[in-house]
Amino acid sequence: MIRFKYSLRASDSSHFLFLSAVFLLLSPFNARAGDATVTLQLPPDFLAKACSAPPWKDVTVLWQGVKDARSDPEIGRQTKKEGKDPTLILSEPPLDLILDRALRDLFSSCGIRLLTEGNAEKGLSVEIDEFYAGVEKRFLTGKSVAKSRLKFLVKRNGALTNTVEVGYELESRTVRQKGIKQLEKTLNELLWRTLEQIPQLSSLREL
Repeated sequence: MIRFKYSLRASDSSHFLFLSAVFLLLSPFNARAGDATVTLQLPPDFLAKACSAPPWKDVTVLWQGVKDARSDPEIGRQTKKEGKDPTLILSEPPLDLILDRALRDLFSSCGIRLLTEGNAEKGLSVEIDEFYAGVEKRFLTGKSVAKSRLKFLVKRNGALTNTVEVGYELESRTVRQKGIKQLEKTLNELLWRTLEQIPQLSSLREL
């Protein structure tokens, strides 16, 4: 964080206004006016369905958390009229906190005992590489997409031994439907469709 140390005198008011403007421009927490927030949550019966037959037994893992490796914090964008800036969609609370809680609940329900501190032979962390619904920014044609990609990093005695990716893509016609509420519904489906695959991954069952 950039800090300014400045003593204000009556004759320095113009300098103070200038420094204030610079600080606002540099601040990473300066939210853009017009952005919207949505709430992501799993269906009430998600855990019961995803782990009806727990794939892990007597497994202890050191949980090393979720890291958001994306370059931008938004999880979607809602296109307005042509020529107008789109509304950026943010998650509240942030996506990494939501996934951290959801994954801990999922693994615990599926038979894994998670440690948040101490020593364990095996360690597990997650990177968010992609989680987005809206008009994909790199497509000039304005292709509508809803995609996710999570990367699981498995360690044994501190050394990386395995990397497992899981992701999901929704049909573009689902994403094209208008309205923030519809986009929130799409993002929630993207969340549970992604997570429901995890107990089925043979590459993670050897934890």
